[in-house]
Amino acid sequence: MSSFKKEYSLINFDKELLENILFSIDIPIILFNNDSRILYANERFYQFTKMKPEDVLNKKIDLNSSRLKEELYFFTINVKINHPETKEEINTPLNIIPFEYNNQIYYMGTIHDGYYDNLTGFPNASVFEFNLEKAIASAKRRNKILAILFIDLDRFKFINDTYGHLMGDKIIQKVAKILEASIRIDDFITRKGGDEFIILLNDLAKKEDINYVIDKIFSNFEKPFEIENQKIPLTLSIGISIFPDDGDSVKELIQKADFVMYKAKKTDRNSYAFYSQELEEDLKFKHQIERKLIEDYKSNFQNFEIVFQPIFTNLQRNKFSIEALEVYLRWKIDNNQYVDTNLLIEIAKNKGIIFDIDKFVLLKIVEFYKKNPHFQIPVHLNISSRMFYDINFISFLTETINEYDLSPEMFVIEIQESTLNKNLKYSNEILHDLKNKKFLICIDEFTSSPSYLPLLYKIKPDYLKINFNINDNEELKILLEIIDSLYFIFKTKVIANKIERKEVFDKLMESKRINHFQGFHFTKTLNTKEILNYIEKGWFYEF
Repeated sequence: MSSFKKEYSLINFDKELLENILFSIDIPIILFNNDSRILYANERFYQFTKMKPEDVLNKKIDLNSSRLKEELYFFTINVKINHPETKEEINTPLNIIPFEYNNQIYYMGTIHDGYYDNLTGFPNASVFEFNLEKAIASAKRRNKILAILFIDLDRFKFINDTYGHLMGDKIIQKVAKILEASIRIDDFITRKGGDEFIILLNDLAKKEDINYVIDKIFSNFEKPFEIENQKIPLTLSIGISIFPDDGDSVKELIQKADFVMYKAKKTDRNSYAFYSQELEEDLKFKHQIERKLIEDYKSNFQNFEIVFQPIFTNLQRNKFSIEALEVYLRWKIDNNQYVDTNLLIEIAKNKGIIFDIDKFVLLKIVEFYKKNPHFQIPVHLNISSRMFYDINFISFLTETINEYDLSPEMFVIEIQESTLNKNLKYSNEILHDLKNKKFLICIDEFTSSPSYLPLLYKIKPDYLKINFNINDNEELKILLEIIDSLYFIFKTKVIANKIERKEVFDKLMESKRINHFQGFHFTKTLNTKEILNYIEKGWFYEF
């Protein structure tokens, strides 16, 4: 440990000054040695515990001394302090910072809840990163391996919205306990937020040890969670980065584990993936895409085009007509290669140009309708949160369609449910204004979250769009039950979106509440020429 640096201060710290500083700090502080015996406690500690010096000094703290080691990590443990008179047991988190003085290791313990997550009790992200930095330094000296496990719960939003946020918190707490029980005492864990956790597997001798921990974690999640008489299946996706192979900095290791976790999530549930050279190439490709997007932005998106996907309405058992068209954006780069739309949107948001892309799409649509006046099918426009909350959004929308002499009723404004949640009060005002101006409203990725229901009841949206790209029959059953119950509240049209499997389509055809369908099971996305040819063949289709 480095000694006190005089250049950090303009005064000399004598014994009296240090005592006054420790006395004035409004956080309970104790100092103890390797034997866990208390050597000092400040005034705030005595106030907090209602103890006297004779009850504290030279007493041993009840903690696991195996955590007291020379690597000098910051860690948090629960300690038990017994009141001398009431005998009441105080169980409190003690944040421990080791330090070196006169060639001996001492420990400062502070009682301060800002260092840990209130829901799980885990140290927060800053403490985790502090420990990771120390672990990297130690691993370099001792030629050891470290691993970062970035963990995300699969489809937790669906579970949270189905069973409620209080149940969701209980699930997070149970997940935290299982994860903590799956690792060693020398490892560290934090909750990054929401349903994400990060684990540091510390001081590994070989990479094979990582697989042992992964297997243990997955085996502990094999059985459904039983909470309040509910059996809830839960699966994980895990991304893994390794020191020194994948990086030697805190930021790099966490970012790479995070990145590869999303790759694992796309593969299957209860899956994991290691960072690799192939993924390194993916990152390079993403950076190239960012540069190309900025170039296209400066040239007014010359390589962008709009495409359509029909939304069908059921006329009879297997006969359908086109109810509307949803507009998507395609971006062609070198060699006729198209960029994944989700990646495009993600980068556009990060670069702050998603609003400009929304404007571009709207202008292309009104130009298309102006060139094809006989084309009278309503169009669904996806509106980003950036455009939705812009003060000029509605005026820009109305002025644009008025300029091309188009009716507002030809436009279905499609807004993701998550966008509404950012500001429910302002969302209410915007949606009412859109309805008053005769625009139709569609709530995309609808999940029936309780916080949105009062707003939607007031607005009475024209469509609710629900994703059905699921493989779990139990989830499909629950989703259909929710739709059936909500129909009596909203009495609105429900669009079953992202239908890719015939089995799901057949099941949906049995529902009395779903008459509108969309997805690759019916047709791919079609460019402006293809959609005109598609509709010229006839208005009725059989599937």
